[in-house]
Parts: sequence; structure tokens; C-alpha cells
Amino acid sequence: MSALIDSSGWIWAERNPSAAATGDLLTEIEHGTAGTCDPVRLELLRGVSNLRQFDTLDARLSALPDTPVEREAFRLAADIQRALAKRSGSKHRSIPVVDLLIAAAAIVAEQVIIHRDRDFETIAAITHQPLRWLGPR
Repeated sequence: MSALIDSSGWIWAERNPSAAATGDLLTEIEHGTAGTCDPVRLELLRGVSNLRQFDTLDARLSALPDTPVEREAFRLAADIQRALAKRSGSKHRSIPVVDLLIAAAAIVAEQVIIHRDRDFETIAAITHQPLRWLGPR
């Protein structure tokens, strides 16, 4: 199964380059079995300091396998949000829309999400989609 790497996973790997989990992730990227999607790309690009960093990161991310975020994913994200609203505690309001879209895109593409964001675990309690926490907990 291929993987979609969430921004939380990318950031952790950048901060922990010598971690075994980062090495494993880089191997998956080199083999073309792990990549990104436009919402993740936008989140990561938002964090750069200047145009040079923006262009460098954008080029790196654009070279990776891309998971499309099609209309079907938007509908599925809304369905997931509705299912979260049915639960007590207004969980639908605490999960960022971008995380719903990333999760839905991964479902449509039949991908595991590599992450370090507990919001995906809240979503997976509804969707039962495969997740992989990157690095130690």
C-alpha cells in the first residue's frame, strides 16, 4: 500500500534527520511509494521564511508522487465531518478542514497516512483507515 505523508510527518522527519523512522521514510520516498498532496504542500509552503525557501521546497515536493484531491474526496470529507458531528463533544469543530481533506484523499487513493497528528486518529475512529505514526510516541 502506498502512503500519503502529512505535514506533521514531514516536519518531524526534518527535525529528526538521524532517526531510524526518518531513514525508513526516505527509503519509501526514494522507491516512489510515499508522497504528498496539494493540501499538505500548501501547509508546508506556508511555513517557509522567504521566496528562495519557498521555491526550493516547492520543487522538492513537486517531484514526489502526488495524491489527487478530487471532488469525491471533498464529498467524503463532508461525510466524515458529519459523522464526527454525531459524536458528543463537537469533534467536527476541532478537526481542521485540511486534515479532513487529506484523510479523505488517502481513503479514495487507498493509502495509509504517515503522520504525527492525533486529529488523524480521531478521524480514523470514524473511517477505520490505515494510519502510521512516524517515530516514537
